[in-house]
Amino acid sequence: MIKISDTKNLALLLSYSRALYQMYQHMHWKCSGDNYYGDHLLYQRLYEDLQAELDVIAEKAIGIGDDEFNHLSDSSAASDLLGSLMPGDSSSESFPQIALRAEEKLLEMIEQLVDNGASDGVEDMLQGIASKHEEHVYLLKQRAGKKASAIGTMIRIAYALDNAGLYAEASEMDDIIRIAISKAKLEQWLKDIDEQLEKADGDRTARLHERRREIEKDLKNIKG
Repeated sequence: MIKISDTKNLALLLSYSRALYQMYQHMHWKCSGDNYYGDHLLYQRLYEDLQAELDVIAEKAIGIGDDEFNHLSDSSAASDLLGSLMPGDSSSESFPQIALRAEEKLLEMIEQLVDNGASDGVEDMLQGIASKHEEHVYLLKQRAGKKASAIGTMIRIAYALDNAGLYAEASEMDDIIRIAISKAKLEQWLKDIDEQLEKADGDRTARLHERRREIEKDLKNIKG
């Protein structure tokens, strides 16, 4: 069943997503410094993900029967939002933190939209979008914390291979980046467990060692 709030919520989400898209394009063009190449490709990946989402959101809004849906007024709202997300004097060094805050705000917005009672079809779409942006948050946290060397390398490799015509499907590049993220997560979990082992004793130590062996096995499978 279509809910009255669905189209208004989708218009709000579309405006914000447009603003993010414009922000990432700006960051892609304007980034600089030692991490330039990795950042250039990272922001490209982020705005390309959003480009696909914009079509999905707009088509859903039109498809559920909103005759008053106006993408032109939505574009104007997106421009206003962009100014609030990213001040005009923002430096390249501040881009990762700005992007991270914007992504977290988007996830909060999606959570609120779901809690407000979206229809089943709209909720399914929102959950899919949220999953993609959780990946964005992870990438940006690593970059903001200057822990993204492995991920940045994998992104550069993926795009280099794609530009060389060695990938027939875009999904294959996504698979490589997902593997890089999984590897980074597992390596971080190992570090966390090692820190816990320094303070643990008894049964907890045994459980932590067992968990560590499981993670090492998963990590070996990824590397293999």
